[in-house]
Formats: sequence, C-alpha cells, structure tokens
Amino acid sequence: VRELATVGDKRACLYEVTAGRTGLVTLLNNLVASGKTITFTNSTVLRWSGIKNWVCPVDNRVPTYADCSSFVSWVFWTAYGLGEDKLNGQTPPWSGGYTGTMATRGVQVSKATIVNGVKKPASYANAQPGDIVLYGPSPHVHVAIYIGNGKVANYGSTGPVKILPINYHSSIVEQIRSFIGSAATQF
Repeated sequence: VRELATVGDKRACLYEVTAGRTGLVTLLNNLVASGKTITFTNSTVLRWSGIKNWVCPVDNRVPTYADCSSFVSWVFWTAYGLGEDKLNGQTPPWSGGYTGTMATRGVQVSKATIVNGVKKPASYANAQPGDIVLYGPSPHVHVAIYIGNGKVANYGSTGPVKILPINYHSSIVEQIRSFIGSAATQF
C-alpha cells in the first residue's frame, strides 16, 4: 500500500519525484544522465506501459516503450499521477492521450504567428521549465518538455532522452503550454 507524505499529495512516485517545475527538470536531467534506452512505439497498448505498469524512476528506471506524448505524460504522471489527468483529460485518469489532447488543455504560453505571410515559431521568452512544447500544425507532430535556457528534454525515437535546443525539430514550435500553476486547468 502506498503511503502519502501529506494529505493531498498527488505524486505517483512519492520518493523519486518532487512535484513542480524544479522536480520535473531534475527528473529529466537525471534520465538524460542515465542514458537509459526507451523503445519507440505507436502501439496504443505498449506506449502507456510506463504508467500502466507503475514504472517509477527509482534508479532512473524508464518505461520500456513510449512515443513522445506518452513519455511526456509519464513524466507528469510521476509527479501528479494520483490526481486528475489535466494533461490529457482522459477517463479513467492517465489512460491515454496524444499531442492533440495536450494542445487543448493547460494554459497557452505562446503560439506561432503569421507575420507578412510568413509563419513564425512560438516564442519561448515566457516559457518556464516544465512547460510543454508542441511542434508542427495541429494536432501536432511532436511534443517535448521545456527545461529552460532555450532547451527541451526530448524523446521521440528508440534511444535515451536527450537535451536539445528548442528549435531542433524540422517542424516549427507551434505552441507552448503550461500545466503547472494555479489555473483550474493546471496541476
């Protein structure tokens, strides 16, 4: 039986992750440093194995399988998984979702704009560590987690989690959304 540290604690992985922006970034940096491999899959069943099998990052454990959206969901689940799934809005909580469900939830920080007929990427000037970065036109082709200083923690193909510049992807940054804060749509 899982014991809660305090009444109302929503962390699924109580001793491995501290809820909040700093906790998520620490987790991501630890995963990058570990070099642990995740196998990429689009399989609806396999890509949610990290959450369904209650994989907590003790000793830098990672899900066996994931895609970009299930990896981002798993990271947030480790810190907020005993509460409502505000990232994907699924019922039952933490049971599915994709970049399109993330794109309509939380609070929009910035979005791509059109200037003189040219599409400009969303600005990350107001992004904070822990915000999600969505690439490509809706419903979006990829998602990563902003960690600060113009960089994202990225997972999108078989291999380890990587830290990359925010503009590394071939598709532009379409929007940045925040899920950590005081709004009803945030953790």
